[in-house]
This record gives sequence, structure tokens and C-alpha cells, in this order.
Amino acid sequence: MTSGPHRELSLLMFQILGTRLGIETGQIACARPLQAPPEVGDGLCYFHERVAFHGVVPDYRSPVILHPAAHLERRGGLIVDQLETIRSVERRAIFRLPRRLAFDGINPYWGVARLEEGLLLLVDLARLLHARA
Repeated sequence: MTSGPHRELSLLMFQILGTRLGIETGQIACARPLQAPPEVGDGLCYFHERVAFHGVVPDYRSPVILHPAAHLERRGGLIVDQLETIRSVERRAIFRLPRRLAFDGINPYWGVARLEEGLLLLVDLARLLHARA
């Protein structure tokens, strides 16, 4: 979702193992706390199940389910941790990453935002939910 005449991008910011990440709010229908461990087959997956962190499994202290927006045509949801804020970021501070970066499986990142406090990796929710662990 953009604000102004498409000069800003609205991002939901969160962390996994100290890595700061963001997802465009237009990709998210809703976010709700995870009340119980997900059931097999319910379409929910943890972020680290889609994106490897060198075999390290994060300790999800405040897990939240991000449900995809209808236009993504994806079911289920992505479980993330440590939601920070929703922030508008100027498009001139966002840089696209090459799609051919080497990853095991999928490349979930489409860009990086350069913020005053450091870099923020930008995640594509549709790519993550499309991938199967």
C-alpha cells in the first residue's frame, strides 16, 4: 500500500533472530496472535521453515500470524515474531535485489530499505507462502 503519489511504501516491520525484516502492508489481510501451536495441514508455517537461518530455530516469544491479502491467492499464514511497527518508507530508500541471488530453495527477499537505523530486508509474502518446506 502506498501513500502520497506513490512516493512511499507502507511496511510492517518485524525481527527474526535479530534480523530486521519488512513486508508490504498491502500483502497482509490481518495479523493476529498465535494462541496455540499450528496443526498439520492448516496452512500455517513459521518464517524459519521457509527461510533457513543456518539451522538455527528462533525462539518465538510473541508469535503472530500474518494472513495474506485476498489478491495474493494464497491460503494459510506466515508465523513471525517481534512485530515492531508499521512504517512508511520513501521509495527512493528502497533498492531491488536481483531475483537470482543464491538461496536454498526460494528467494524470499525482493529488496532492501536503507533506513536511518540500518538496513531492512523486504520480504515477499506470496513467495514465502507459495514455497513448500
